[in-house]
Amino acid sequence: MKNLIRNVSGLTDTAKLKHLNAFAKVENGIKKLLRQKTPITFEAVAKASGVSRAFLYKYPQLRERINSLKTRNQPKNSPPINQKASEASRIAIIDALRYQIQQQQKEINILANLVGGSSLTPQQIEKYDFIAENKRLNEALEMSQNQLNESIMINQNLTESLKNLKYQNQELKKKSANYQDLQSEQSEFHQQNSNIHVLLQQTISESRQSNIKRFAQAFKQEDKSTDFLETDTNC
Repeated sequence: MKNLIRNVSGLTDTAKLKHLNAFAKVENGIKKLLRQKTPITFEAVAKASGVSRAFLYKYPQLRERINSLKTRNQPKNSPPINQKASEASRIAIIDALRYQIQQQQKEINILANLVGGSSLTPQQIEKYDFIAENKRLNEALEMSQNQLNESIMINQNLTESLKNLKYQNQELKKKSANYQDLQSEQSEFHQQNSNIHVLLQQTISESRQSNIKRFAQAFKQEDKSTDFLETDTNC
């Protein structure tokens, strides 16, 4: 029973020490970011502190401190934090939930061993922590690989979209050239139509003047015939 109590106490002290060290790293990382005037985000704090984002999301006091610093450094016109739902935050939340599940599973396994009558030595606890950490790192590696694959797929889609945009741009250039040709042809048509209209007006004017001349000549001839008839009657 004494061994059992000693093992549980050793486990608790080890966990507390790890947490205190992690909290100190987080605080130092935040101070470093503030000195560098770097925007405070979960990703930036995790990178500067050397801890996982899951660890930051796990503890409310850390979440509140980082969120308060994020809000303080946000521009006035920027939307609230809860409106910035990004893929990175969703991944971090999932990572945090997985980490919590792993920690709970570790505690369940330890309690199961203790209840079963088998005590864990500090070396066994350290070995178990190493195995759990290795598993977590493997899962993080798998998650990173999945993200890399998604990024490659997105890049391929963007490349394909760029090709389509280039093709559409070429088609628009062709249509623009055809439109310019059509405008040129339309301008020539209007010019020809204008020339025809001027020519028609000239023709009508000349025809009208010709008709007037013929009518005047016919009128003169008719007037002469009338004078001749009157002279003949007088005789």
